[in-house]
Amino acid sequence: MRCAGWFLAVLLSSAIARADGGESEAERLFREGRDAMKAGDPATACARFAASQSLDPAPGTLLNLALCEEKLGQLSLALRHAKEAEKLLPADDDRLPIARALIARVKPALVTVAEGESSKVTVAPAAERPVVDHPYRSVGIAFTTVGLAGLVVGTVSGLSALGARQTVREHCIDKQCDDEGLAAGERGRTMATLSTVGFAVGALSLAVGGVLFFHTTEVRSAIAVSPQGATFTLVGSF
Repeated sequence: MRCAGWFLAVLLSSAIARADGGESEAERLFREGRDAMKAGDPATACARFAASQSLDPAPGTLLNLALCEEKLGQLSLALRHAKEAEKLLPADDDRLPIARALIARVKPALVTVAEGESSKVTVAPAAERPVVDHPYRSVGIAFTTVGLAGLVVGTVSGLSALGARQTVREHCIDKQCDDEGLAAGERGRTMATLSTVGFAVGALSLAVGGVLFFHTTEVRSAIAVSPQGATFTLVGSF
């Protein structure tokens, strides 16, 4: 008799607490779920809504659970819970259009399977372009390096040739030169030839390096250097 009285007292105290505005566990979990959704945390929201639904099943909780499952990409669960909520909600309930809109969004994204059958859908990852390190690429980089070095040599030698030319002008009058003028003239001719060769080799190496880097099956080149200048020919098949 005492046990029955104690149990009745607990029930009465719970009812009084609810009447006084107390919050049940299911209501607390539902509120925390709504707060998590507002904070952009659908994973926590789904966990709270599911726990609340297990304690106190309600169509509104099911609908909120479906909405957060949609956010997580769990479309099959979202569709199932949205359909359950749609069946439970009254025809004049303001939440019914929300449930139907959710069903309309999710349903087209799922594969339709005949009743009694099972289906496994595998989404293949996007094909990745294979990285091929063909042998021409490393050779092309080497040619490019040589080409840059050739351009540097050509530039420095050209500047030196211009300096020697100025010295010749200062130390040679009517084609009569002193020792410094003669030395400058010889140095100028040497630097001019070296500059021509440097530019020619640099340009050719850069061209060949570019062709090899982007892969060509055949490269033929020819270079000719003379005191008047340099020419080069490059032929390749792609």
